[in-house]
Amino acid sequence: MLKTFLLFAFISLGSLFIFQPNIAKATDKNATYDTSIIVAKNYRQNNPCMMKNPCAMMNPCSKNPGMMKNPYGLKNPCGLKNPCSGIKPIRKKAFKNKKQVLKYGKRLWRNKQLGTAGISCKTCHQKGANLKNKPYPRYIKMTGDIVTLDQMINFCITNPMKGEALKWNSKRLTALNAYTQKLAKKNAALNNPCSMRNPCAMKNPCAMKNPCSMKNPCSGY
Repeated sequence: MLKTFLLFAFISLGSLFIFQPNIAKATDKNATYDTSIIVAKNYRQNNPCMMKNPCAMMNPCSKNPGMMKNPYGLKNPCGLKNPCSGIKPIRKKAFKNKKQVLKYGKRLWRNKQLGTAGISCKTCHQKGANLKNKPYPRYIKMTGDIVTLDQMINFCITNPMKGEALKWNSKRLTALNAYTQKLAKKNAALNNPCSMRNPCAMKNPCAMKNPCSMKNPCSGY
């Protein structure tokens, strides 16, 4: 009987030592799980991105009377009187029409008093000679630079004509500019054979084969 009791006690103590690691593991497992819950909770509390959206706060620019006063709702300084409404004219006396401009430009074109060399614009450009009907600004070999038409006019006045440059907003410069362009276009038209009236456009009085039905040599212009 005593031997049986001692054997049973020995087996019981052995089972405790054998199954203890598993119990420890289970305890550790449960401890790890509990720790993860605490860490996650702390992460949410300490993470600034998990907090209430700071952008959802009161909008200072909102026009809602319940919100803060909108600093952009102040009177718009651009809503004041238009600073461009009181524009000053370029010159005291304005031209009335293009015809008046060209008439004045023609007088200046022949005027030798624009310089001290005794010559005028007409001296070098008889009937618009040497004037090209090309848009400005462009390169002019004489100046060695790319210039506007106004700059070219003043270049001629201050160099060949030995005079003083005209003011950019003067009526004289405007008139010379307009008249120079007119002469350049007229000169280009005179020198272009295709700008003349096409004789082939006339009614053919002959019943013969129309010699004007040939390819127009001016069609490529």
